[in-house]
Order: sequence, then C-alpha cells, then structure tokens
Amino acid sequence: MKAWSLKLRLLSWAALGISIVLVLTGLGFGWLYQKNVEKFVLTELTMHMEQLLADVAVAPDGTVSVISKLSDPRFEQPGGGMYWQIDVTGQASLRSRSLWDEALVVPTPPANTVEDHAHIMKLPSGGEMFALEKLIVASSETGIEKNLVVTLGIDRERVTNPISEFLRILLVGLALTYFTLLAATFAIITLGLRPLQEVKRGVAALRSGASNFDSSRLPNEVKPLA
Repeated sequence: MKAWSLKLRLLSWAALGISIVLVLTGLGFGWLYQKNVEKFVLTELTMHMEQLLADVAVAPDGTVSVISKLSDPRFEQPGGGMYWQIDVTGQASLRSRSLWDEALVVPTPPANTVEDHAHIMKLPSGGEMFALEKLIVASSETGIEKNLVVTLGIDRERVTNPISEFLRILLVGLALTYFTLLAATFAIITLGLRPLQEVKRGVAALRSGASNFDSSRLPNEVKPLA
C-alpha cells in the first residue's frame, strides 16, 4: 500500500471538514434568506389585502364592487406584476387591470374565514405568482351577505430573483472562504510539522556522521521520537 505523507493526509481531512461546514452554512443561510423574503412578501400581500377589503362595498341589491383603486400602481398596469381578484357567487369576478381582464383559476379556495392560503398559483399569461387567498363575508346596509374569495398575488419572479441573486453572491463568498481557509490550514500544517523536518534532518546528519543530534529544542511531543 502506498503511504501518504502526513501533510497531505492532514490537508485532505481539513479540506473535507471545511467543505462540510461551508456546505451546511450555505444551506442554512440560503434557507433563512428564502424564508425571510417569503415572510416579507407575505406581509406586503397582507397589507394590500387589507386595503383592498377596506374598499369592497356591497350595494343594497347585493352587487359587490371595489370603490377605489389600490395605492400600488402595478395593479393598474397590464402585466404589472401585482394582481387581485374577487370571486363572488352569482356575479362575474372583479379583477385588477393588471390581469388583462383574464380570470385567475383558484384551485383551493379557503373553506372558512379563518383559513388563509399562501401558495404558488398559475397566471393566465402562463407565468406563476405567489398568492394569498382569503374568504370574507361582506354585508350591505340592508343585511345582504356575500361570501367573497379574495386572491392577491405578486409575480413569482419578484420573489425568486432576489433569492437567486443572494445565493449566487453567497456561493462566491463561500468559495473564497473555502480557498482562504484551505490556504491558512496548509500554512498551519506546514508550521506544525516543522519539528518533524528537523528530526528528519538530524537523523540524516547522524547517519552521515556529520554531527550529534540535539533534541533539546524540539517540542515535548516530538522529543521521545527524537
């Protein structure tokens, strides 16, 4: 069996250990950043949802309408990246201008007012959006109640692009960290094994009869070997 050098063996184990630590670090930071972005987006959608619900009105005849526009102009731009839709039983859906007058297909509408859904939905244009769905009960001044399924979402790319960019930067940073740590480890191992090199030179000198080997300057761990 071919013997490995002690330096190569230590460097190999160090490289393996550094790789495992950095991979776990990268996965952990990536997961935390993704959850943070999704939480931020969900908070933004909730804010727009509350504004939209505040503008919902039920007429005396039971007709549901939205009395004013949302503050974010993306809802008014066709394909603007932010979308909302209100599904009403017995009435055509109300939709933001950004949907180009095309309806969203809500696969799993909430069954009650407590249950909210946040998931990925298909857009009529073929893309996807990160959506928040909510069931509310709106009533008119005459006491007519209407169940409304409100869906509000943002282009999925607006969520995934920042995550992808962060992961790219994180990967570059971890790669630089890996090679820096590996170089530092190599230097430490080289300095740590220097006493063994002195033992090697001393033994060679003794064999040639050039000098007597003085082990007094060697570390305690190496003196017995010397």
